[in-house]
Amino acid sequence: MADVEEFFYKFYRPNNATLVVAGQVTVEQVKRLSEKWFGGIPAGPKNQRLLPVEPAQLVERRLEIEADVPLDAIYKVFRMPERLHSDYYAIDLMNDILGKGRSSMLYNDLVKQDQVFNSISAYASGSFDPGLIVVGGKLNEGVTLDYAESRITEVLDNMKAGINDTAIEKTKNQAQASHAFSEIELLNRAMFLAMGDVLGDANMINEELAKIDQVTAYDIKSVANKYLVNNSCTTMHYKAKK
Repeated sequence: MADVEEFFYKFYRPNNATLVVAGQVTVEQVKRLSEKWFGGIPAGPKNQRLLPVEPAQLVERRLEIEADVPLDAIYKVFRMPERLHSDYYAIDLMNDILGKGRSSMLYNDLVKQDQVFNSISAYASGSFDPGLIVVGGKLNEGVTLDYAESRITEVLDNMKAGINDTAIEKTKNQAQASHAFSEIELLNRAMFLAMGDVLGDANMINEELAKIDQVTAYDIKSVANKYLVNNSCTTMHYKAKK
């Protein structure tokens, strides 16, 4: 309990918080209610985020686990930089092209056409700190883990070779539509503003669409060759007990 209290009183302080109020309210109402609910909470010492830096992964890592699950599965995980890195939007779009939805490269090649997997996806963690690109899927019966992994590698190699302008334009349109529709909800707009402020610029919410639009096919090819590499990859074979 002492650890819990120490954590709470270190981080849950007014000087470590961003407050966003959205809706049919006036500035005076916000000031009055903020004072009512938060005015009595004292500020704490300035919190310095001195997080330890994880060392670079220089060699491929592999893990095999057996468990009581219905189907074999594969997960390939690659290191990626933080949310504010200049490569972030290219990485995000690359993952959409690779594994978001039924028209993605992984789904079209390995689920729809060749039926190696019954489900597969790719996504980026997109966290404030350096994160992960995750490619994972569940195999169909009768498919070996080694073969399934080799087929994932083929698709990743195709991404590294480059994509056409049609694929990136379609993915950009989907990403921009998703972003625009998400801002219809008032709560989402408030959260985007808060996240931007914590990252250093609340105006990020107004710059996302332009940054997505600036990504080129060359950018995506570059990040694919930069980050989808074996020496920063950890592969897990998750075997179903027979």
